[in-house]
Amino acid sequence: MGHITSRTEQLIHKYFAANANELIISLLCDEAGNNLPFHKNSTPLDLERIHFAILKLSSGKLDRLKSAIELAKSDWRDLLVAAGFENDLNAHSVWAENALNSEHDSVL
Repeated sequence: MGHITSRTEQLIHKYFAANANELIISLLCDEAGNNLPFHKNSTPLDLERIHFAILKLSSGKLDRLKSAIELAKSDWRDLLVAAGFENDLNAHSVWAENALNSEHDSVL
């Protein structure tokens, strides 16, 4: 299995049931990691933008997470557009910070 950043793991813990965390980490690493086009040598930090987009689009639901992963596999740039992360290289970090500091799930 690949690796994810601690912020990615924190978001997973915030939005998904604990018993699904290992599966979600595995899906992100195995289905939306270094196997994506142009990401063969990407680090977990390089993949954060894609992983955050997947988590945002998932709305905390496993079926939506899988759909977002399929979109990433088809064209990860479309995934970034769908999540609103296409124009600002820091938009995913701002979203994650807001999500982690929010008491509610409304930021998804």
